Amino acid sequence: MNRKYGVVRTLISVLVFFLVLAVVGGYGFAETKDANAKKQGEWQEILIDKGYSYTWCGSRQLILEGGDKKTRLTDIHAKNIHELPIAGNYGCSPDGRYVFSLQKTKDCNGLVVYDTKTKQLQCLLQKKEDSQVSFSYRSPTLLSPDGKYFAWYSKGEIRLSGGEILTLIPAFENVENIMIILKEPDPEKRGLESIAWSPDSKKLILFTGTSHLDDLRGTPKQYLIMYDVLTNKRTTLQVKFKNEHYGKIIKVSPDGKKLYIKAISGEAVENYLYVLDLTKTGPDKSTVKPILIRKDVWSFDIGSGNLIVFHTYPDPESPHKANIKDAGLYLTDSKGKAIQRLTSDTIDLYPKFSRDGRAIAFRRATVKPWTNAIYVLLKK
Repeated sequence: MNRKYGVVRTLISVLVFFLVLAVVGGYGFAETKDANAKKQGEWQEILIDKGYSYTWCGSRQLILEGGDKKTRLTDIHAKNIHELPIAGNYGCSPDGRYVFSLQKTKDCNGLVVYDTKTKQLQCLLQKKEDSQVSFSYRSPTLLSPDGKYFAWYSKGEIRLSGGEILTLIPAFENVENIMIILKEPDPEKRGLESIAWSPDSKKLILFTGTSHLDDLRGTPKQYLIMYDVLTNKRTTLQVKFKNEHYGKIIKVSPDGKKLYIKAISGEAVENYLYVLDLTKTGPDKSTVKPILIRKDVWSFDIGSGNLIVFHTYPDPESPHKANIKDAGLYLTDSKGKAIQRLTSDTIDLYPKFSRDGRAIAFRRATVKPWTNAIYVLLKK
């Protein structure tokens, strides 16, 4: 009899153990030996070069900036590096031939393109002198995924040096910087927080709001403006978050069905990840309520299969503190459920998938001494 009860107690203990493990796994990324083996077996980590910021140029090339070096273009496999005669705010054509930049020089204040084949630099467009719109974190998304459209202030066409036609989309003709127009009733005049293209390049999504944390009290209204490239039709949706959260960055899933939104609390202490079903948004002037799926996302990106990569540890340059044990990159599924911890015990920031989804670039920061370098995880 005692032996029977002993077996029962053992079975109950095993069940409780796995139940606890399942609960922990549902809310976090508990490390296991199996998880570490999977991490090392599926992904290969490669140091690319010193640098502070980067932009993918297709699936093989990266544009690097910082690290006491000039702007440069590098192939992540061949590791050949070419200096570029531009600085900051990049976007690349799908084939990697053209590198776009929004910059202000004595010769050009607007859109510049560098042809990597002919080595020619061209000033294509001058930005409106009275414009308050800032593109510092948005310029790579100004160019559509298929490389045929460019979000701008007015309609038009541009012929690139190879003969390709770039069509201008008047996405910003009514948009001004929200930092100076906080109470503007017109959603299109409230300014921009972020923009994103649909994967098929047929829609451009504008996300409006305020950039002042002091103005987050009272939960300012935010809007999604869905701009149809082919018809020029705009659909405006008011966005309501949970617990007075405020949206900052939007990204569309590769299948075009979901919109992911990074949000913050009023003091920007907590970071959240929301998802909105784009197939169920309703008509113009509807109100949408994104669903909260994670509360530990500082920066994220979405790859093939709707996998989400993100980091939980804050940028060391920010005033926020966190436990170094949480540092690293993580993978989740489209619903925010933990799948895999990719790196650990290193301050890895701002991950981005390559176009084919088989590589993840990121910045690794060290504090003592202060250094930054760009790394890539390659899927074997």
